[in-house]
Amino acid sequence: MRVALNLEQLFQRPPGGIGRYAGELAKVLPTLGGSGDAGGATGAGPSGEVVVLPFVARHEAAEVQAVMAAAGIDHPAVSLRYRRRLLYELWNRWGITDPLAFPGSSVKRQVHGADVLHAPSVAVPPRNRIPLVVTVHDAAPLMFPDTFTKRGRRFHELGFIATARRADAVIAPTAAAADEVAAHTGISRERITPIHHGVDHTIASDEAVEAARRDLGIADRPYVCWVGTLEPRKDVAVLVDAFARLVERDDVPHRLVLVGPSGWLDGAADAARRA
Repeated sequence: MRVALNLEQLFQRPPGGIGRYAGELAKVLPTLGGSGDAGGATGAGPSGEVVVLPFVARHEAAEVQAVMAAAGIDHPAVSLRYRRRLLYELWNRWGITDPLAFPGSSVKRQVHGADVLHAPSVAVPPRNRIPLVVTVHDAAPLMFPDTFTKRGRRFHELGFIATARRADAVIAPTAAAADEVAAHTGISRERITPIHHGVDHTIASDEAVEAARRDLGIADRPYVCWVGTLEPRKDVAVLVDAFARLVERDDVPHRLVLVGPSGWLDGAADAARRA
């Protein structure tokens, strides 16, 4: 099976959880069948083999190579004709029928030869005669609109509409997320299949753990760890204030460790600095 996979989220700053999800899919899917060496973007491969065909918006070749390498992805990625903002407008707002139009006929055949097109977020390419799978992670932009920028809200609104109209299959990470999406969008629950996210099986060495503790200033002390992009809907300020009260009341030995980049509407980052 040849899977065309949108990896543009890796170029967002920060890539966030969706970037991690998409990047891990690109690395793991080729190991699920055949020899486990899909070779990136060429050939259909032996029976049962999964071949990933990554594509991204328009970027300089050196940037594409650097981002793919940083994510640990060794498949060559196709760079489309348009930059992200225009590309997503063409997809979600206008439903342009040839979303993978770019120079180079051999590259064009490469992606158009896919058996399935996977959008790991609601940046939804038109189907273009290829079965389309879309992953919707939650309905937060509709449930908590004030925690997103105006542009972010509009992007997700259009993306949910495009998903409802175009997707042949819809994935959500949990049944609860599927119920949430069905309740707040035009995507019916029976169209959504819960498929849980995977986990990284890499085990950190004792040396790596010791170095991380040292870098974070926690040494051998117990700690409470929060991981994620700092953004308003995560409500990190409540965690910081609650932990501060706990320390003041009970003098607990724990440290609070917040791990993750700043996202948008940086009130959450202010809370992190207070921590």
